Amino acid sequence: AFRILVREGDLKPLEPQPLPKTLPLSHNPADYCAFQQQTGHGTDNCSRLCHEVQDLIDDGVIAAPAPAKSIGT
Repeated sequence: AFRILVREGDLKPLEPQPLPKTLPLSHNPADYCAFQQQTGHGTDNCSRLCHEVQDLIDDGVIAAPAPAKSIGT
């Protein structure tokens, strides 16, 4: 979804920021967030991106995703 929102011009990556001196225990240097342009967590697990997408939905810029269908329905 992130790549689509960027391609459509609805969202852009944040300016890269230096990592804090004290990293949280959850920081994983092997994971990279394309939205925040830094390591620590993956793009799919970025809470800031989730909030930005929710703001786009709330503002009517993009449509809310359709609810997932249950298996067997």
